[in-house]
Amino acid sequence: MHPLEMLEEGRMLRQQDRGSALHYYEQQMQKAAISHDRELWLASSLTLAWELLESGQNDRGLIAQTVSVANPDYPYLILAQGRFLMAEGKFLEAIRLLQTPTKSDDLELQGLISDALARCFSITHQFDQAQAHFDRATALLSPHSFYLGFVSIHLGEMELFKQNFDYSEDHAQNALELSMQTEDNLLRFNALVLLTKNSLRRHRFDTARALIEDSQTLVDPETDLLEVITLSLLQMEASCHDEDLPSVLPLWEYTVSRLPELNDWQTQQQANHLEGKIGLGKIEAGLVNLDEEGLEKLEDIFLDVALNYEEQQIYSCQALVLLDIARLYSFGIRLPTPYQFQGKSLRSVEQAGELLKQVGLQETNLGREIEQLYDRMLDHLSIADS
Repeated sequence: MHPLEMLEEGRMLRQQDRGSALHYYEQQMQKAAISHDRELWLASSLTLAWELLESGQNDRGLIAQTVSVANPDYPYLILAQGRFLMAEGKFLEAIRLLQTPTKSDDLELQGLISDALARCFSITHQFDQAQAHFDRATALLSPHSFYLGFVSIHLGEMELFKQNFDYSEDHAQNALELSMQTEDNLLRFNALVLLTKNSLRRHRFDTARALIEDSQTLVDPETDLLEVITLSLLQMEASCHDEDLPSVLPLWEYTVSRLPELNDWQTQQQANHLEGKIGLGKIEAGLVNLDEEGLEKLEDIFLDVALNYEEQQIYSCQALVLLDIARLYSFGIRLPTPYQFQGKSLRSVEQAGELLKQVGLQETNLGREIEQLYDRMLDHLSIADS
């Protein structure tokens, strides 16, 4: 079988059910090994690796097996290696790799490489470069391809980074419509998740909870680990906003027990950030006594996440973490040495504002919120000193 024929068949199966597509690629890989069909073995192995990584699993060592056989510019290898780096949170490395010149008659494959490159530029807040590659991916992919819906999802995620909620929701709706046309439940799930994220950012918590309930009908708790954890994190975030810790804590214990099975850096960082926010919620609810040891433990959690975001230039996420760090330090004012925490809190908010300016997001709602918070803190300090 020609690799392109295999891919077309696999993509048709993937549109209906990812599990069937994974099984199909495994079969083709085994047939190719028996018949010594090098091209089919490489294409099926690396496509299987990419699909596994997309689902939050590890690649089963498939990429390492093919490296000694495939040329370094082999497009299937470039796509799979790029996705491997993304799963590890090495987005800047992935950008360098995904820009390797490749040749392929498979326009869908070229579109997927462009989409992956655009995602990395978007995540690292290089928005102009991201838009150019999203445009290229859109031009390469078929208008009826469900992959085009995922480009819309990734565009919507970029607009979410930029605090452009209306545009983000428009992209989510486009993906939702395409999911209906293609009958792709995974695409529908991701569109609903993007709408949920927008609702949470806009403090529309009832809408977010309704969207989460709709999304839960589309996943299998036994097999869809990435999707299950994604929903758990969103559900806990909504409950944290409502200060509903009794519903958060058992869900957190379940999520923590499943996280080691997941191979996805971004989701891990979101979970670590949420762990800190749950700790803040416990302090606010009076469930724990505040002392320097407890404050330093939460500080370490937040600072670790902030540093990880900074290393990959994910500055808007880093700014959000810094705001939670400022909240934590504000509790430290109750401790015997309050003045050091006042200064730390002010510097955290100031740094968050500087990060947004660095990527041109200072005029967003988040940027204005940070500026107003900073001014209020300065006023409070001036009153306290007078």
